[in-house]
Amino acid sequence: MKLQNRKGLKQKVFLLGLVPFIVALMSFTTVSQLSRSASGIKALLAGSGLSEVLAKYGLAPDENALLEEGLEALEACMKQYVDLKKFSLDVEYSVFYDSEDFDKPADKKEGKIIRSKDDFYQEEMGNIKVLNKDYELVLNKRAEFITVRNRFEKKIEPVFVETDSLAGYVTSVEKIADGYRYYLAEGQVEKFDLILDQEGYLKIWRSYYRDKMDFGQGEVNVITQLKYRNFVKNPKTDPAVFSLEPYVSITKKGEVTARGDYKNYYVLNQLQKL
Repeated sequence: MKLQNRKGLKQKVFLLGLVPFIVALMSFTTVSQLSRSASGIKALLAGSGLSEVLAKYGLAPDENALLEEGLEALEACMKQYVDLKKFSLDVEYSVFYDSEDFDKPADKKEGKIIRSKDDFYQEEMGNIKVLNKDYELVLNKRAEFITVRNRFEKKIEPVFVETDSLAGYVTSVEKIADGYRYYLAEGQVEKFDLILDQEGYLKIWRSYYRDKMDFGQGEVNVITQLKYRNFVKNPKTDPAVFSLEPYVSITKKGEVTARGDYKNYYVLNQLQKL
């Protein structure tokens, strides 16, 4: 089926479909949350209720070991991005329907992530997030909306999953080439793949949606994929990438005005007077 017949699918899958377990990259959580989530499952499996847990999900002891191994790999992968203070990478967001030919996406969009210690830049499907010493800016191109607030919390903890939601729903883990496949008990996503490079960094995250979707051209099976490329540790980064000047002007009184290509965007000013 030709791509032009799937405009609804392109927009809705990207804007709604990537949200449940990928934030991707536009949200932040803490490593302690991630550790609690994974550790909670492992403690449950190791405790006195082991037989009940195995019976509930029909797991044999070796499957239980693989489940624990998969959760540990997921936790370790996420933690690496928290610990790494300087890096850059490109992200390719792809969608597939009625196909598992992952070399031929129905549609794809490009993004980028740059971190330099406490500064952070992310472009995701046209949306932009900037964190610098003083401010946090979020720009939504589709809604033509900019939010600016003070940056009081300097920690940067990019995480690619909503761990609190995920931890309670992983029923089993399967080993695949260069990674793991995680099966979920419920939710929009039935399973997802975590594919890692030799150092344990993320190469591909792939989500398989449980139910077919109909966007006016018949029902289709939907798969979304995030592919991480051109990963560089300690890159030479132009500090201007973390500036808000391309997007807004901020006066000494804290007044914020959109500028340049974004001059007609609505600005939500959440700056506090210090």
